[in-house]
Amino acid sequence: MDQVLNYLQLWHEYPQTAGRIQLLMDAYKEVKCSERLADWRFAPGRLRPENEGRGTPMYCAFAATPFEGDDWFILRMVSNPNQFSIGFCPDYGKQDPSEAEFKPYTNRRREIYDVLLKLQLQYPYLLHKAPFPEPASKGQPHAFKGFEHKFPVPVSYKELADKFVETVTEWVQLLEKCI
Repeated sequence: MDQVLNYLQLWHEYPQTAGRIQLLMDAYKEVKCSERLADWRFAPGRLRPENEGRGTPMYCAFAATPFEGDDWFILRMVSNPNQFSIGFCPDYGKQDPSEAEFKPYTNRRREIYDVLLKLQLQYPYLLHKAPFPEPASKGQPHAFKGFEHKFPVPVSYKELADKFVETVTEWVQLLEKCI
């Protein structure tokens, strides 16, 4: 079985996620078959190191990327059961030690954020359908959430898959200017 589907299968036991798992699994299958993402890599969502081995979901269903490095687009559940989030995570899941003097991952995320802000101010209509991605906390993109867009849970897996594909293909064009 596919790695992402195996990962999502583990979530059926959690009350916070159980009602949305099938929608995510079906949307993932649809996204993975998309011609627009034919050359992309796919992977299960990542867990924080303290959650590994416990099986606690991080709520990130899957990650996809056209890039060679460790910059990934994600589809995740949020704590609000009526929402999902599409995100872009530079150096996905990598965190600098809090006591470190030099923080390359944090600095890179902040630099990308600065460029995104400038682009949004100078070219507010640069994106046709997708909104500009924003960090969950102003000015501080999260290692596992990145820059994101939250939206209501769609009615169907097809609608969710279409939203993901449409958003990430527009964001690729935007982010190629930043990373």
